[in-house]
Amino acid sequence: MADGDPPMAYDSLYAAARKALAAVLAKQGLRATSQGGHLAAQHAIEAQLGRLRHVVGAFNRMRITRHEADYPIFLRQATSSRR
Repeated sequence: MADGDPPMAYDSLYAAARKALAAVLAKQGLRATSQGGHLAAQHAIEAQLGRLRHVVGAFNRMRITRHEADYPIFLRQATSSRR
């Protein structure tokens, strides 16, 4: 998949990482709110890890990259100007 469709491969990688964070929370009987979304799950895990929260840094980089790829700057600017 990475050779044939890099954006899809990256999106799949991100989805797997996001689901892994959600699984850790689910094991504890928790889930991120729909309002906070993916970022809420990241923050919850970081809070639990304390000084080791840096291990979630790769997820944040993936989240930002995926967001920028799915919502290019011109689309984000058009959406924000309509508000």
